[in-house]
Amino acid sequence: MPYPRLSLLLLLWPFASPSASAQVVINELSAANWSTINLGGEFEDWVELYNGGAASADLSGWFLSDDPSEPAKWSFPAGSSIGPNGRLVVICSGKDAVITGMLHTSFKLTQTKQEYVVLSNAAQSLVDQFWINRPTQKDHSWGRTTDGAAGWSIFLAPTPGAPNAAASSYYADKPTLSPMAGGYPGTVSVSITVPPGCSVRYTLDGEEPTAASTLYAGPFNV
Repeated sequence: MPYPRLSLLLLLWPFASPSASAQVVINELSAANWSTINLGGEFEDWVELYNGGAASADLSGWFLSDDPSEPAKWSFPAGSSIGPNGRLVVICSGKDAVITGMLHTSFKLTQTKQEYVVLSNAAQSLVDQFWINRPTQKDHSWGRTTDGAAGWSIFLAPTPGAPNAAASSYYADKPTLSPMAGGYPGTVSVSITVPPGCSVRYTLDGEEPTAASTLYAGPFNV
């Protein structure tokens, strides 16, 4: 039996720094880039910074890191800046270089290790940080619900270098099926424990469920 598809997502707010009102903030990031940013066939992690201020922000000597205990892991080169209400996308490739005008950090992001993205100023004082305590699916991103907002959401269509739009809540928990998958000598009654606030649609022919598939309302025989 194919795994049921959830038709509603649940909300989850991960920990984020309370510095959303600062002029420059971490605005969006992806450690699951499969096609959103294509750098000559390479699909690297990325972080977008947003300057919500009315003046240009000079980032010369500022730092990005994936570890709060090592905030100065990578330094912005001299002359790095973000214009008013502007955005800067930084590629977390581990290459530590400027390649075709794009900044590449000396580290990569690994979301399965629950790493952080840490932004510090030239004095190594914390400006903003985000804890990747929940992984995203491929080609999705974490981002502020709107540019510079306090709350964070999932984006099914990331927008590096453009305004954050079409925010989604975090993925729902997996439903539980009973009995477990396996071979049975006769007809069995299948029940599904549906996460609160969600609905499940299913098929019995091996096809992917769609919004038109049968809505689970109680145990059914297979």
